[in-house]
Amino acid sequence: MSTKKQFYIPMIIHCVFFAMFTVAWIVMVRMCTYGGVWFRIPIVALCFILTIYYISWAIAWKAGRKRLFPNRIILIIYAVLLFLIGGVSAGLSIHSLVDVKGVFRTTLGRMGINQRIILEETNLYTEKFSGLLHGIREKVDLSEKLYVKGQLELDYNADGTLTLLKGTVYGKDENENTVVYDISYDVSISNEMSINRKMDSNVSFSDNEKLDPFIRTFNAMLLHMDESVYEASRLHISYGGRKYVPANAENLYLINDQGVSEEADIDQIPEYGDLVTCYIYKEGMLRERREYLLADDSSSSSSGNDINQDSIEPRVTTEQDGYSVAEECTVDEKIGYRLVTVDAALGTYYYSLYKTTDGGKTYKEINKNPFQGKGGVSHGITFIDNQLGFLCLTNASGENGTLYRTEDGGVTFKEIMIQSDEADASCDLPEMPEQEKEYLQIRVSQGADGDYKGGVTALFISKDRGITWTYIGEIKQENNEIG
Repeated sequence: MSTKKQFYIPMIIHCVFFAMFTVAWIVMVRMCTYGGVWFRIPIVALCFILTIYYISWAIAWKAGRKRLFPNRIILIIYAVLLFLIGGVSAGLSIHSLVDVKGVFRTTLGRMGINQRIILEETNLYTEKFSGLLHGIREKVDLSEKLYVKGQLELDYNADGTLTLLKGTVYGKDENENTVVYDISYDVSISNEMSINRKMDSNVSFSDNEKLDPFIRTFNAMLLHMDESVYEASRLHISYGGRKYVPANAENLYLINDQGVSEEADIDQIPEYGDLVTCYIYKEGMLRERREYLLADDSSSSSSGNDINQDSIEPRVTTEQDGYSVAEECTVDEKIGYRLVTVDAALGTYYYSLYKTTDGGKTYKEINKNPFQGKGGVSHGITFIDNQLGFLCLTNASGENGTLYRTEDGGVTFKEIMIQSDEADASCDLPEMPEQEKEYLQIRVSQGADGDYKGGVTALFISKDRGITWTYIGEIKQENNEIG
């Protein structure tokens, strides 16, 4: 090979490697600073492969007794430049990895560590929920103080055997880092419980999402058993933290730690509470829905039968942009909605819809007129997922109501008709739809003026996500069985 080729070939390769080395570290720093792992990792990996090739070429070239650089000065300058670029870039990258709030560390943390465990004891009657948590903590490094994001749901059979547990909880680890746990357990799929543990510094802690009220309430509920529960084939429990309690809430029970409970009168219902919802199923059909609200021991009388709710105070923000929050619900750990009262006259209220996408840190008005200009009294809000949601508006006296449906996340709503020639006309106050396997289910009660058959409720289902509804039958008030 000529002398010129022996000079130009290595110089070109050195320049190409220098450019590649610089690009790799720039991409690495930007990834650690701004994220974008899935886009930038392939670039860094390609540069790493080319670096191996460059080193292999240099070794082979040198083994052929050929000079890599024309003189020692150029070699020193080249090495110093590589050292400076690599050192400074590595320092910037490591800073983001070490910093708890660093984007790259957060991104890696969100990828999570998935653990699969088998619980020895899954009977809630003997273990209660606190015992179930203790069994999980024996196998997984679970935070001592936990909060719930979105809805925590569990199913168990009439004999107390846990069949389903799913939801997202979060807390602090021993280093005060925020840890999020995605829990999934379904015996119809596997007898193993999956727990995905991930770091997420963007989670904001809220007293309204504490798990402890659920643990206490559920343990108290297990002490409050009656015939309808023992005859059930399945019970479904749902908890989403402290939320707004409608003044006309039905089947709301106040319960203390000893399991002593009573159905709440209208003057006992607080504005906000840590509601635990219990759905009682028999032969695959929903028979009854109950809401439980825990009262402090100090509020119980000496006889243990009278529960005073004066001690239960709301812990949530009751205003949004200077207006009162009438209803609210959460979809997941990030997305939630608020129905805000913006005007009122002679018992008729007008509302605006707000949405949060950062777990409640900020809310943005997305619909100034969800009820299409109509006024009344809000009677519920729920979102089945990020797009599909429902609102209900009653007249001022609460005698009847209208259901509204959105399929674009609350931007627009349409009025939905729920009626049937088979259902009694007095059943005209829709409750909130609920997801039941492949269809939606809704109860339509009789409102404040209803007395048909002692106040029966009509049950409807929808197989097209709430556009049309099919009448199933009447649910008797005294035993919640379909007549």
